Amino acid sequence: MIDGSRPDGSLDIDETTLAVYGALLRARTTDAAGLSRDLGVDEATAKEALGRLVRVGLARRGVDGAPSYRAQVPDALLDDLVEERFEALEAAAASLRSVRATAARVRSLYHGVSDSRNALEFERLDGADAIATRIAELSARTGTTLESVMTVVPPTALINGARDSEDRLTRRGVRLRSLHRAAARRSPALAGYGVWLAERGGQIRTTPWPLPTQYMLFDRRAAVVSFEEPDLDGPAAVVLTTREVITCLGTLFDLLWESALPLPDTATDAPTAQPSAGELEILRLMHAGLKDEAIARELGVSTKTVRRALSSLAERLGVKDRFSLGVLAGSQGWLRDNHAGEHADEHRGGRSPRPSDVERV
Repeated sequence: MIDGSRPDGSLDIDETTLAVYGALLRARTTDAAGLSRDLGVDEATAKEALGRLVRVGLARRGVDGAPSYRAQVPDALLDDLVEERFEALEAAAASLRSVRATAARVRSLYHGVSDSRNALEFERLDGADAIATRIAELSARTGTTLESVMTVVPPTALINGARDSEDRLTRRGVRLRSLHRAAARRSPALAGYGVWLAERGGQIRTTPWPLPTQYMLFDRRAAVVSFEEPDLDGPAAVVLTTREVITCLGTLFDLLWESALPLPDTATDAPTAQPSAGELEILRLMHAGLKDEAIARELGVSTKTVRRALSSLAERLGVKDRFSLGVLAGSQGWLRDNHAGEHADEHRGGRSPRPSDVERV
């Protein structure tokens, strides 16, 4: 019995077929039935092996029309086969050398132009396509950190679309940090992206402070800074590489980052925007025109506590100043008479709000 099979891709011959060829050589001429008996294989297997030998030129049928087969001399066949394979390999090698040479020329051309741009200390970019292309080029060269300051929350499609490229960056060991305004805390898409980024070693934070402009820092060696001009139809930016400018932008990022708050893990973990009783009292007194010191005296707490409460409210509500905070409080109905009446009843009852009511905010 012939066991096993070891296909030979060049001649399409397995062990059984090779055994049949050997039997043909020893018997000089025979048929499928005789090969089946001699080798201990079924007749169908023997016929299949004979057909394979005929196809590759190692056997031929009997000239008298009988169902017998005769082995052929392999030398010329094998020499031709080897020669054909060498020719095919040489053609493939020549093709690969041509592709490699072309790739080297393309790479040299691209980096020659790109390097000349990177050598500039100032480069202007007009339009979203030019900006996106330049950011992709700079990202490809980034090896340690990519930091960004965002003055607006990107659209959901843009947030989701950035994951592929940023995943490649994080797998290279690049640390991603992004700073947003406080209003970004209300974006479910950004919250989900923040969780995804945190799993890859990156982080998003928000700050209540005004952000001067939108920019990105690449390894603290280059920056893309957005700007606006009234006569421009689309976005514009500049690429800066001056060391002193990069140092200033990096220092500004560090200062804002240290005082910023991490994004909640999920949108549902975000702190509630509804003010507590103590915060409502501070809002009512602020709306009445009292300064921080006067509010603190009225409530029996420190001025620092009042300011901390107002800052916390502004952060949660995504506003940047007291005027906006007062307008929002009024639009939400937090300063209506029913709220004020409740606190007035406390005063008439002889008890001012407890300091602990405010300290908990």
